[in-house]
Amino acid sequence: MTRFYLQLMTAATALITLCFSLSAQEKLIPGEGDVEVFYDSGNQFGVWHPASREFELTAVRKSGSRAGKHYVFTFKDDGSVVSDLGAVVGSVSKSGQMSHTQGGLTNVSVSTRYILYKRAEIGQINDLGAVYVYGKRAYYCSAPMDKNVLCFVAICAKFDDDLLAQYKKARDTRSQQATTKTPKPTVGRNATKLEIVGSEVKACDAKGVWIGSAKMESDGRISIYSAKSTVPVGVLSDGHIEFRGFTNYLSYSYTETTDTYTFNSEKGLPIVDVEHNSGSRSYEVRDRASRKLINTFPDTIDGRFGAMLIFGFFDK
Repeated sequence: MTRFYLQLMTAATALITLCFSLSAQEKLIPGEGDVEVFYDSGNQFGVWHPASREFELTAVRKSGSRAGKHYVFTFKDDGSVVSDLGAVVGSVSKSGQMSHTQGGLTNVSVSTRYILYKRAEIGQINDLGAVYVYGKRAYYCSAPMDKNVLCFVAICAKFDDDLLAQYKKARDTRSQQATTKTPKPTVGRNATKLEIVGSEVKACDAKGVWIGSAKMESDGRISIYSAKSTVPVGVLSDGHIEFRGFTNYLSYSYTETTDTYTFNSEKGLPIVDVEHNSGSRSYEVRDRASRKLINTFPDTIDGRFGAMLIFGFFDK
């Protein structure tokens, strides 16, 4: 009997080991220099290995000679994309033109930050590696990565016309609900001067009158208050700018690159750059199209606070 129990325990241990082994295959462990890509839900989508130019998906094959192994796309120097089975499954040109020829999307391109399908905009991909489809964030990255590779694996290989139609319908529904439920936004005024007072950044008008303030929260968010409000009228967090209160109901976004913050309109179009000038130890707020200097403020203030000079947070 003792021998039987010993055999049973040995078998159970082997089964548990197998289960843990299979479970471990479900989530990839990135190495040094690798970039993790996540679904908007937070679940891992895959890992980009820039040294080998391979993108390894978290999903595993369920059948065939590589059953239980992760799907892998290898991006060749000639622009071809090869699967872990050795077949060419698509192409990506240096100019951003791409196609997945095994059931995914074809005629997709990346132009700066815009994702185009059959020459129509379907989404955006920013410098930090966030991918939006019809206004909804679908993926984000642990670090910036090759935009063309990200677009191929996240859009070309994962989307089809039906899924795109679902995202578009959801966007249209959100827009309709916002039109129905949301009061028409009024335009507030911008600050013309920023200065640090204690732990806050004070916003003043052209006459030096205090019209609002902002502070950095412990989690990295920036909360903005008008002079009359005790709750935030705006919050900057994770690339988004949300308006609150009665004055504004619009939503904007921002992206960060080296020494520059780019602020985008509610449609996601870049409108203003806040650029660091190390010589004058200041930030320069410039119109994106004309490059006209709008304002400046000291670089002792976080560049994101420049939003107070742009978006009309403060009551008139």
